[in-house]
Amino acid sequence: YVTYEKGWSMTALPNSNDMSNIDAIDNVQIIWDYTDGKWGAYSAKSELQSEIGTLSNIHTIASTSINKGYWILSDNSVTIGFKEDENISALNIEQIPSGWSMISVNKIDDVSSIFNDSNIVSVWTYKAGNWQLYTNLEVASTIDALTSLQKYDAIWVHKK
Repeated sequence: YVTYEKGWSMTALPNSNDMSNIDAIDNVQIIWDYTDGKWGAYSAKSELQSEIGTLSNIHTIASTSINKGYWILSDNSVTIGFKEDENISALNIEQIPSGWSMISVNKIDDVSSIFNDSNIVSVWTYKAGNWQLYTNLEVASTIDALTSLQKYDAIWVHKK
């Protein structure tokens, strides 16, 4: 089970699943993903899902994927049940394509590889209503530093 607070959460989902099979999905306003440079969205709320369907540049998310990160907007604190996939592999930094990717951290082995790869420009996450940033660039920032990741975190990664 994964619990999301009211509002926005950037998260991983612990297995592949058809959207209609996710417990408590009715308590989620909308779910977004970003794949191959394109946004996707899903809502169990029929009016909102109909509106998503009219947007030519947004695809409808049919199922979740172990390796993707998701933006979830919930109306209330919600716990979503998943059967965790026992075959989850650790994040492989070499498999992240160039450009922007929203990916998951479903298993913690050694996330320091993300922070030590010279091809990674920046890593972002959103926790408890705040953005966190890791970058090798010298920038003055008022954004909290991203220093660690937990199981089920999702990250925005910009790779050269």
